[in-house]
Amino acid sequence: MPVSSTNGVVSKNGNRRDGSLRALIRWFYTGGVLPLTQPQQYRGFADRLRRYEQLERQSAAQNREYQWSRLKKLLEHAYGTSPFYR
Repeated sequence: MPVSSTNGVVSKNGNRRDGSLRALIRWFYTGGVLPLTQPQQYRGFADRLRRYEQLERQSAAQNREYQWSRLKKLLEHAYGTSPFYR
């Protein structure tokens, strides 16, 4: 059974395979195959995936700032459109 690592995959016999093939396959599916075969469900999927990957690399302070800005945006929308939240 392969063991995952951050730089690639280590097979049973200890050989390291580069993650570039895996990245290429993921790019092919997220940017091409899935949006073409299921356009309603996967429209913009590759862009959202890239954004989530960027968010994972942020510092804790940047993450808090981003979450706070999104929460403020959500609350402003709720206040502006729903009488329940006024």
